[in-house]
Amino acid sequence: MRPSIKGYLFALLATISFSNVYIFSKAAMQDVSLAQFGLLWFTLALLWNLLYAIRSKSIASIRKFDKSTKLALAGIGVSELIATSAFFTAINLMDNPAMVSFLANASPVFAALLGFLLLNERFHLLETGGIIVTLLGMVIITSHQAGGQFQFQLDSGTLASLIFAFFYAVTTIIAKKRIGQIHPSLISLCRSIFLLIAFGLYFWFSKQTFAYTSHSLWNIGIGSLLGPFLGSVLTYVALKYIEATKTVVVISTRSFFIILGAFLYWGILPKQEQILGGVVTVLGILIITYGEWKKKKRPKKKKRP
Repeated sequence: MRPSIKGYLFALLATISFSNVYIFSKAAMQDVSLAQFGLLWFTLALLWNLLYAIRSKSIASIRKFDKSTKLALAGIGVSELIATSAFFTAINLMDNPAMVSFLANASPVFAALLGFLLLNERFHLLETGGIIVTLLGMVIITSHQAGGQFQFQLDSGTLASLIFAFFYAVTTIIAKKRIGQIHPSLISLCRSIFLLIAFGLYFWFSKQTFAYTSHSLWNIGIGSLLGPFLGSVLTYVALKYIEATKTVVVISTRSFFIILGAFLYWGILPKQEQILGGVVTVLGILIITYGEWKKKKRPKKKKRP
């Protein structure tokens, strides 16, 4: 099998794994509270990631980290804590998990803007056009028709989705600067530790009980294996064979797998304008990604002697 085909295959498997997180987490939170869900979900996620970190022998490298690298890892943990908490809050609040996925497509827009502000990166015409198209899709998704006119609506589920998208972009920016120093398994492990501590405190102070149904245990067990662990690992494997921009293109299709899963699981479909807005956001992501790829392929100008 050609390396590029392997890369696309692993990226597709990663996309399917991530898509199932939306379905299994939504199904689990129909039986248990957010605190109960988060405690068990991230206990299992920590277990899967710890086993992988031990297998990859990456834990020992922490001792070689300087102060700035340790602070970067802690920053990733805090950013992931906010992003993932907002993500599962949005999943809990919104009727159709596919809407969370469509709104999360704002993340590359936030990443581009943060890269411009913090890393002095420049985006050209294609990337600017992609940002505008993605924002247009967001407006369509968050609008509803009343009296023959479309009105913008920002509810708590939409706000939580946008908070997730922003802080996921923050994580991307930090990881982008440190990915050569921090092994990916340590990023996943750090994320799981921060989230387990946070949900453990939430569970304790909200005086929850360990009351889980067999249905919720199944959904949490499968979901925590597919998303926080398997999806991440498959993504990193895909990056060995194909460029990051091509991986992003494949993963951006996750929303359509989620729509299919939500229909098969609960028999629900998004509204027509929501599907239209979602398609527009995916188109915007493809334009941004293509613009980034073109920028990287553009030959650098030689300095005059």
